[in-house]
Amino acid sequence: MSNIAVKRIHCDVRELNRNPSRQYSAAPLEDNLFEWHFTLRGPQGSDFQGGLYHGRILLPPQWPMKPPSIMFLNASGRFEVGKKVCLSATSFHPEHWQPAWGIRTILEALVAFFPTPADGALGALQWRPDERRKLALESQTWRCPCCGPIAELVEGGADERVLADGETASAAFDAPVLPWDEGRAAAPAAAPAPAAAAPAAAPAADDAVREVVPPTPDPAPAAPAAPAAEETKSEPAAAEEAKAPEPAVAPADESLKVHVELNGVQVYFKIKRTTRMQKVFSALATRQGVDVTSLRVAFRGARVGGLDTADIVGLRDGDRLDAEVIEPEPEPAPPVAPPPPARDAAPATPVPADLLIVDSLIAVVSVALVAVVAHKYLAA
Repeated sequence: MSNIAVKRIHCDVRELNRNPSRQYSAAPLEDNLFEWHFTLRGPQGSDFQGGLYHGRILLPPQWPMKPPSIMFLNASGRFEVGKKVCLSATSFHPEHWQPAWGIRTILEALVAFFPTPADGALGALQWRPDERRKLALESQTWRCPCCGPIAELVEGGADERVLADGETASAAFDAPVLPWDEGRAAAPAAAPAPAAAAPAAAPAADDAVREVVPPTPDPAPAAPAAPAAEETKSEPAAAEEAKAPEPAVAPADESLKVHVELNGVQVYFKIKRTTRMQKVFSALATRQGVDVTSLRVAFRGARVGGLDTADIVGLRDGDRLDAEVIEPEPEPAPPVAPPPPARDAAPATPVPADLLIVDSLIAVVSVALVAVVAHKYLAA
């Protein structure tokens, strides 16, 4: 059992507990951290609306470097029961997996896949809409042998009205791009500024990338001297104060300040959580005067794709990305054709066989005539 895998599983548990969703829930088994059970609500506006679907996520020992296996345990009319599902974020497609993805990413991808057509994928079904709606009603009372009634595992139970606007994923999932920023509610408009105030600059778009000045650390203020009469704190209390607070997860519309290091130079950018990383790559390439196709960017050792968003990569305020320029391989020189051979004298035309036979007969007749003449001369 890898320590890295166990630490990552604990991080996934804390992240889901810190930011629970009414759309889904998941937790590992008490006796096996590598087996998770999850419960999903059917997407609103689809044949699965009102349904509760329960399944298993089997994490490999190399988690999160390798993708998990997923299977559903109750009927939905979309996925087969007890059979591994073939999706882009599962073990069927390890070439599309990114270690930055976690349990929440997998759950949102599963919800987004429900209203999409099966298209003959492994473990996928294409049942009639009336059958799917019937199974959705029956799923509300389904009971897992390990977890109990699944209606008690999600907030609000079988009542689908607890879902807020924009909390259900409805976009198709296209690997390696996750539907992370689809279907979210628009951010509230800012209040108009007073007439006396100076006109403010127009707000940037959600996916705008702006280069910012590197932050300058402020000098740490001198700690005031503790009064002599102050009581000495107990060791448990001092240990609690020594713990650093866990960083809060920024909302979807909050800006993040990240910096990218390329050849020893750090460039700072201000982006949104829903910003595609390809915009950051383009801004960095323009800033450094390099070809964007030659850039390779990584975050914590994992390569970052251009179609990933900052939320999918797992970026937080102040994180650093490492970039490098990959030199293109030189194209091989075309093969040189060998020079044509020198032309010699034209070869002699071959003598036909019938002419050779005639010449041979003439020679034989001539020899015979000479022999006859010589015989007569000697006899005389």
